Amino acid sequence: MTDEEKMLGYHVTYFPPEGKQLLPYWLVESGQPKLKGYCGRYTGKTSTCTNCGHSKEDHKLIQVADCVYYDTDSFGQKRQCWRVVQHYKRHIHPMFYKEKPDTEDWMERFTYEFIEETLLNTKMRAWQSSPRKEFQYCFTWRPCRAEEAEAVGLYSVCGAIAPLECCEFDRVVNWSEKMIQEERESALRRLKYERFTVHTDYMWTDEPLPIGMTV
Repeated sequence: MTDEEKMLGYHVTYFPPEGKQLLPYWLVESGQPKLKGYCGRYTGKTSTCTNCGHSKEDHKLIQVADCVYYDTDSFGQKRQCWRVVQHYKRHIHPMFYKEKPDTEDWMERFTYEFIEETLLNTKMRAWQSSPRKEFQYCFTWRPCRAEEAEAVGLYSVCGAIAPLECCEFDRVVNWSEKMIQEERESALRRLKYERFTVHTDYMWTDEPLPIGMTV
């Protein structure tokens, strides 16, 4: 992908977190059997989470207004603390399973063809950036409830979206109960907007579909 394309914001390839973004890295660095806080999603085949070292029973839902650790600061050394502002799950665009409309409604046909061309264009760009990948589908992040979430929207000096298994719970933000409740209600209101996504670009991935999701 060229610098010009990056500047234009072509978010067409999803790059899974790696290195210091992953909690197992910090678990090894700590030299302890577990991190100070539990991670947002239990992973492992035993009672001990391979991400954070905590037991399955210790894991709780990470909520809006919780503070979590994810990745590092701009110097790549100190762990970065963020505030959770939203929950997200993958949204597969209906173009993947919607047949071309057989109708005289020119607007409906135009919309279909426009999106169809956009999807093809983004897939070609994804192949350019990662020619060895076999892209299966593309998605956008859509707001959801905490119990459905695959990722969380984070806020610090800037913003980020991080998979739950990469986030370690630190604390609840030092706000009043009223402010925390208002923040959580504001996040839930975004669920009412069907077309609300983080951005309009599509992220192509070679990862398998999330459990329970079909195309």
